[in-house]
Amino acid sequence: FKTLRNERFSIKQQMHASRGEFEKLQVLLQSLELRKAEETSFGRSAQSFANYTRTKVIRVPVTKSGGKTTTCSACSFACHPGCSLQEVTSTGTSHFKGCAAMRGDHCGKCPG
Repeated sequence: FKTLRNERFSIKQQMHASRGEFEKLQVLLQSLELRKAEETSFGRSAQSFANYTRTKVIRVPVTKSGGKTTTCSACSFACHPGCSLQEVTSTGTSHFKGCAAMRGDHCGKCPG
């Protein structure tokens, strides 16, 4: 009986060690599945913003005298009274890059 009891104890030890290893593997598998789901989610987010563009609107209000004034949309400063460019009603165009008051995407007085 002593030999049988020792063998039974040895089998229980092996089963306990195996269960511990199995639990570690389950935790690792769950972690990998979570990372895979996050990666897929981030991939979808990145794809949805792949064609993201940002435009700045520059308004050209008509003054009472009939002249036009270029107004910077970033700082709302009337940066060019009497601008000779044609009036544009759509936004997101590069039309105002030809205005003498503009420096790239902003007016010359713009802080941003």
